Amino acid sequence: MQRLNTPVLITVFNRPDRARKVFAVVKKVRPKMLFINADGPRKNKPEEDALCRETRAVFNNIDWDCKVFKKFNSKNLGVKNGMVSAIDWFFEHVDRGIILEDDCLPEVSFFRFCEELLKKYKDNEKVYQICGTNALGRWNKNNASYFFSYYGSIWGWATWKRAWIKYDINMKLWGDFSVREKIKKIVPDKLQYLYRKSIYNLSYYGKIDAWSYAWSFARIVNYGVSIVPEVNLIKNMGFGKDSSNTKSKINAFSNLDFKKINFPLKHPKKIIVDNVFDRKYFLMLAVYSRFYSLINLPLITLGRIFKKVY
Repeated sequence: MQRLNTPVLITVFNRPDRARKVFAVVKKVRPKMLFINADGPRKNKPEEDALCRETRAVFNNIDWDCKVFKKFNSKNLGVKNGMVSAIDWFFEHVDRGIILEDDCLPEVSFFRFCEELLKKYKDNEKVYQICGTNALGRWNKNNASYFFSYYGSIWGWATWKRAWIKYDINMKLWGDFSVREKIKKIVPDKLQYLYRKSIYNLSYYGKIDAWSYAWSFARIVNYGVSIVPEVNLIKNMGFGKDSSNTKSKINAFSNLDFKKINFPLKHPKKIIVDNVFDRKYFLMLAVYSRFYSLINLPLITLGRIFKKVY
């Protein structure tokens, strides 16, 4: 691949081994602009100081011509505020870009995939993000290289400043009953609405330390869609005890491997959400992430629905 013109943001914390693996792949595409955001050690974890310093040192060896921006926090901002401040900082400097957390290992073709589609859809305000993760591993119903979804993973992704400015960490609009009714009409069935209602309530009331649900909300409340590749382009290395939100290795998403996507890309003729994929993806979220308990549905009910879909 030729040098990457698209800016790249890498966010890290205290896992130097994973940061090295991600950086090793980024080196292969030699982006012309590279942003490194590192969160600071936690006060009650004195051992993290050395780990944070070791993680930051990974990026001392940038051996190609590259404009480098570094934002190293002296204090710990946490999973939610730390990530949001990193992306805010990123888009203070650029109008589009690729975002990688330290546990999201990309296949090299992911970068070209993002770069081409960032250019193609830069002025299409219906498209909010380009995903690297395909939770099903492979999905190619219409012989296209990608498709559109109302969901969309942030395990390796790209977006534009025009989309990110719609993000509100506090989700103020969720408090408006008419907005909830609007989302109920967008979502194709009651079960998926109940799922979204559950996670949006948790996020709105500060019950979970996650930034991505507010991003999911910003997309759907604006009728925004995500691009999902026909094959999975990201391997998530973040499952385990040292992770913030994915501590269990017993998870449908923990064993996803990546594959190379073929070029030239085959583009869909229209921007139409693939409701079949969305339903399958939702069921994976509901069952394996244990959201069935939040929406008060017994496993047998989800099992029947899962059987119908497949």
